[in-house]
Amino acid sequence: MGREGGTTRAAVVSQQPALDSEESWGFRNITILSQDEQRIWTIDVAEIAPSSPLLASVFAYSDQGMKRVTQDPCKSLRGLIRKGNGRDEYQLRGVEADDFDVFLTVLRAHPNFEFSSEDLKVAMGLASDWGFDALRLRAKRGLEHANLSEFDKLALAKRCKDLEWIREAYLALATRIAPLSTEEIDALGVKATTAVARARERVVIQRLRALPFTDVQQWKCKRYSCRQALRDAWVKILDNGGSPEMSNLAVSAVLFDEIFSSGTALCEICASDGALAKALEDRQVEAAVAEAAIEQVLGETTAMWIV
Repeated sequence: MGREGGTTRAAVVSQQPALDSEESWGFRNITILSQDEQRIWTIDVAEIAPSSPLLASVFAYSDQGMKRVTQDPCKSLRGLIRKGNGRDEYQLRGVEADDFDVFLTVLRAHPNFEFSSEDLKVAMGLASDWGFDALRLRAKRGLEHANLSEFDKLALAKRCKDLEWIREAYLALATRIAPLSTEEIDALGVKATTAVARARERVVIQRLRALPFTDVQQWKCKRYSCRQALRDAWVKILDNGGSPEMSNLAVSAVLFDEIFSSGTALCEICASDGALAKALEDRQVEAAVAEAAIEQVLGETTAMWIV
């Protein structure tokens, strides 16, 4: 019985084709053709495969020896296809030649070298698509210091399946004053748009509920004119929907700009320390309200928010 078992196992093992090892990549080049077939790159496999287990499996795959055992991993790869049945010829699909140049430049650069936010967005997206985890994190760290728009952060978060940025992007869209743009709605998709829209409604209700109690809970001003000025300004902002420029401004700044542009005079207390606006500037409460509303639609874990 033991002998039969050994024979059977040996037969099974013999059917599993061996992948190329890292040692065999030393003098092996691959060629990558641009989508329009006007550009061609010759790349040493040993230069990039060690940084990406995903691409390593693509380069190691042999159609002749493995097609009956495993599926070609290149078929599920975004942005890159295999040319013919060989292992060494590939072509970009949906990736611009200039973007591929940027990707290679950032990949080869010293970790401390600085790039523009546009270059880092390209590098982060392609690094995520092709399994370069260290490069993706390096690009993300660089972008954390850039002034990314909500749309850019949302698009990258969804493409890279970055759970931290997904949550941040959804909550930013739910709590800002400006309405969702067409681009943002397209990027969110139907289900996520429904969740963010519901969260925005809950945040508005939260803000309106705070209005009648501001003079009692936050400061000593008892003037009705101050409360009315804030109420009128806030309703006007909500009615107009805000503008894209408002999206990154503090709520307090937007409110006071509206109040002062109307010519309404606040009392000395409210005008000096911004007490009226600060009563509505509890961002943690608004974020919690928005988060709960989104979770009702998409689920409690952030991984469920990637739809």
